[in-house]
Amino acid sequence: MLANSDKDKLWEMIKPLKYGMLSTYDKDRIRSRPMALTQSEFDGHLYFYTRDDTHKVEEINEKHEVGISFSSPEEKTYVSLSGRAHLSRDRDLIKKFWSPILNAYFQDGVDDPHIALMKIEVEACEFWDSDKGRMSELFELAKSYVRGESPDLGEHGRMQ
Repeated sequence: MLANSDKDKLWEMIKPLKYGMLSTYDKDRIRSRPMALTQSEFDGHLYFYTRDDTHKVEEINEKHEVGISFSSPEEKTYVSLSGRAHLSRDRDLIKKFWSPILNAYFQDGVDDPHIALMKIEVEACEFWDSDKGRMSELFELAKSYVRGESPDLGEHGRMQ
């Protein structure tokens, strides 16, 4: 479980990114697919709407360990998370995170018989975040090359 200060930092990085690539185990290979964030706050869990009759649900029921990555090349922010996924049919959470755009996937809205949330407990995180502009980044690379040093391209860290 992440420390509260880590949760805040992580949420600040991923909240504006909105979409992540969820990776699950499908027998002996890894599969990834895009998923949209649903929540407006972060308590150490990520929630994604899903139908309960999908292959990804079969995969998380078989093996709960998942990975999810978020990126914004424009902002030079990259986040890789790992955790454990479970299916939730918590009606209060389904209603809490609901958005009318989801009617495209769930024609009966929050009353759709197959609606569920994939709840991921975030166990670890690795991130790369740079506030340097493109020219500063290029200058840093050139300067480091000339000096034979490693470039400072921003912050890199791990949270567990």
